[in-house]
Parts: sequence; C-alpha cells; structure tokens
Amino acid sequence: MRGVMWGLCLMALPVLAEPQIQSLTLDAQGQVSTQGRLSGYELVEYRITLQKGTPLSVSLESDNRFQYFNITGPNQDSALFVGSVEGTEFSGQVAMDGEYRILTYLMRNAARRDEVGRYTLSVRQPDYAPEPNLPDP
Repeated sequence: MRGVMWGLCLMALPVLAEPQIQSLTLDAQGQVSTQGRLSGYELVEYRITLQKGTPLSVSLESDNRFQYFNITGPNQDSALFVGSVEGTEFSGQVAMDGEYRILTYLMRNAARRDEVGRYTLSVRQPDYAPEPNLPDP
C-alpha cells in the first residue's frame, strides 16, 4: 500500500519541461529585445555572450505578474540574479567573459494553474562598441 501511495505522490508532481533555448545577439546599438509566451511550467532560456567589465541591463515586461527571470553566469550553477526575489529589472557589471543564461519562467502558483505569460525581454549594454569588421592585413 505504501508503494502505491508513493507512486501516486510521484505522479502528482509537476514535470518541468526542458527549457527552450534561444541565442541573443546585440545589435549595433548594444541592445536586443525579444517577445514570447509561456504557459504553465514552460521555461525559455536565452543565451548571450558578454565580455567582463561591461555594464548589463535586463528587463522583463509581462502581462502576468508572476513571471520572472533569473540570470546565471558562465560555468555557474547558482543564479547571480533571482527575479522572484529582486524584481523584473537587473542592472550591473558583467563579472567574467562568457555565455550568460537568462531563464524566464512563471512562479509555481501561476504555473500550477496553467496560466499564460506574454512578455518582452530586453537586454541592453550601455556604452556597447562592437568590434570593427576590418579586413585581414
């Protein structure tokens, strides 16, 4: 009987979907914006390559007040920004070179009700200067 109850408990747990992964590239002005839609336990992970020491701003506008994002640095397991604690705007300096991950999600209370979040995620690097595209000598 205990085995059956344990099995039923496991089946009741939500299954987190693998995140959809999308790459972001800054335009000539040092910014990029993307729109999307999340439902329930869906996750979308945006990846962007950044250089150490540059300023970074990320903001999320959503029609669902329970939608947030986290930012994780290169080769890091823990988030350097947790939206559900810190809000829907991040501004700071990039600590190291590499690929940063921005994961957007609905909080569990909204995901459990299979709510939807339509959003715009904006990433900006003030003072961005792309490397010049010079011909080889």
